[in-house]
Amino acid sequence: MALLMARDWYAKFHDQHNIRDNGLHENSRKYQIFSSEISHFSVQKSAALLGIGYNSVVSVDTDSKFKMNLFALNAALTKSIKQGNIPIAVVATAGTTDFGSIDPLEEIAIICKKYNIWFHVDAAYGCGLLSSKLQCIFC
Repeated sequence: MALLMARDWYAKFHDQHNIRDNGLHENSRKYQIFSSEISHFSVQKSAALLGIGYNSVVSVDTDSKFKMNLFALNAALTKSIKQGNIPIAVVATAGTTDFGSIDPLEEIAIICKKYNIWFHVDAAYGCGLLSSKLQCIFC
């Protein structure tokens, strides 16, 4: 659902196109979503269900603590744009199911704002994280 909202938001505000009413926009083939190399497989499955395909998901390297590498994210976004693709969203993780790592959410939010793209946090820890001391990160 989060990626559906990201795709439709991008199309509406950047392409002036309503996907709900008119179907995919011609630019949809160029849409790309960025997530870490250890993100959940549901990101690719969601992209396929949304009609933009598995290959629209760009895998971003992680650091030694399995957190999304900010330099790699910036490089991937820059490369995508230079290749004529359209970054529409970054999916960060707040607690991966395998390592429990939490991506640098505040810094990723700043990058997303810089590129004017959707920021989604996939929270395997869910409500537990929201009620922790880390809650101030999201305020």
